[in-house]
Amino acid sequence: MTDFYFVTLEKTGASTILDTKTIPRFICFKYFKTARVYAKYLSKHRGAFGKWPCVDLSKPMSKIDPPEGYTPCDSADFDGLLSLSYKTREDLDVLTLATGIQYFYCHEFDYDSLLSIRLTGQEIDGEADILLYKENLDYSIKNT
Repeated sequence: MTDFYFVTLEKTGASTILDTKTIPRFICFKYFKTARVYAKYLSKHRGAFGKWPCVDLSKPMSKIDPPEGYTPCDSADFDGLLSLSYKTREDLDVLTLATGIQYFYCHEFDYDSLLSIRLTGQEIDGEADILLYKENLDYSIKNT
């Protein structure tokens, strides 16, 4: 069985990245330990720069502009806003059929500094079932 661990931001949902073609994908991790390292990176980045990182694999480098007047704070202030969750391949298949979600399955993640990350992984493409997708949209619209 394949394991998928997600880092979820409170009130926002699962962490996302932009792949090399600028397609947004939920990032999930092969190992729980790697997901914890990523969550810690997110908290440290938020504390240092005042915003969550935008991981964009379509660009070799990204500029980080902290909000004007921002004073760095302790990353522990943001740890409570993140949680880790587990899903099976079957869970991912059901979500993809209903929503068309794409994933980046991260095998390794590490960072030397908040300005330099290393990751390896693979894209998981899925195709939504049009009828199920429409039903999901109808349900979402009716219940908002």
